[in-house]
Amino acid sequence: MRLCSTAAKLAATGFISVFTVTLAGVTFDSTALAIPTRPLVIYGDDNRLEVYEEEDPAKQILAESVVAIMPSAALESDRFGQISLRGANYGEENELCLTEKFTEQSAPAYCSGFLVADNIVATAGHCVQDKDFCSDAKLVFNFMIDKEGRDPNVVRPEDVYGCKKVLHEEAVDDGADFALIELDRPVVGLTPLSFAKTSPAISDSVFVIGHPVGLPAKVAAGATVRADAREVFVANLDTFGGNSGSAVFNDNYEVAGILVRGENDFVRKGGCYVSYSCTDSSCRGEDVTKSGVISKVLTDILEARRTRL
Repeated sequence: MRLCSTAAKLAATGFISVFTVTLAGVTFDSTALAIPTRPLVIYGDDNRLEVYEEEDPAKQILAESVVAIMPSAALESDRFGQISLRGANYGEENELCLTEKFTEQSAPAYCSGFLVADNIVATAGHCVQDKDFCSDAKLVFNFMIDKEGRDPNVVRPEDVYGCKKVLHEEAVDDGADFALIELDRPVVGLTPLSFAKTSPAISDSVFVIGHPVGLPAKVAAGATVRADAREVFVANLDTFGGNSGSAVFNDNYEVAGILVRGENDFVRKGGCYVSYSCTDSSCRGEDVTKSGVISKVLTDILEARRTRL
């Protein structure tokens, strides 16, 4: 079974996926990056769109505050000051069938995140558990196709941030899974996303923006909440490994939570692999850590910061 961004497989215990990422001849794996993420799945139709394909301008604006998390080896500066992002070809690395979407794109990221304060990014807790996370991780805004024909693998130096400190991290099986990262400098020109004050109810609509399988940012709507628990809710979102840490939004464009767990990514079909597909009401669904769990911790951090000042 092929899972997550490249050549992934289920571990023998805990249904934890392990995947490899080849960058500039160097191979990384999720055990080295400490990314114990469960893989994810397509429900019903594949609703993932490039940012420019999304017809709702409000969702396009939200995508600007989404960040891709990738190893430093994925970034290369040129003599003109631009930065190129290097990742394995998504289709070739995963032996995908030609019917799959986005097979020609590269996938340098291993998790997603989003801006929640001037220098704080939220993501999934399991994305930051490597003791060397801050020394190696790069957080890259603007990794998306927001105009037709644009090369998403070329970004500006001002789009790239380092990790100064992991302010909070927790990853509970079947419970809350989130982290807050302090960036190496404040983000200029982008708006922090707002958390919803209440969780969505069962059958409410939700959508997600993030980096499925490490690809340029995608918008995936057409989902609804299927179940509710104390710290998470479950929805039929079209998400993959790499979407871990993605912002899940309600109909008011507020962050309803963080995408953290889900179903298998790929299954074999003849001599290649296709996205694992479920009906909208079948399979386990995708787990989302609720906004209230995250915003409480963030509020405490910001209040402590104000008190020090």
